[in-house]
Amino acid sequence: MRTEDDRASPIGIDDRMRANISPRQVPQLDKLEPRVEMKASALPSLRFEVTEAAQILRMSRAQLYNRINDGSLKRQKDGARTYITRAELERYVQACGPDASC
Repeated sequence: MRTEDDRASPIGIDDRMRANISPRQVPQLDKLEPRVEMKASALPSLRFEVTEAAQILRMSRAQLYNRINDGSLKRQKDGARTYITRAELERYVQACGPDASC
């Protein structure tokens, strides 16, 4: 029967086992190089779904689809999904300029 002294710690190594681990078996955390992990949010978006593109341009999805249908914006298809690239959004905004009515 196990007593309280025999219970393992949450990670499965009790204090008696920790005392028996040699310094070679324990990684030196200060000597390890930090791992750089890129999060998906850290990467720049190269294309946007129609809803996102409409929000960026501050127009409705219907207006965005009208711009796609009249040729003002070019779409990029990936299967059934429709995307607008960052470059296309920038081109559209530059083409509208302060004097143009888009």
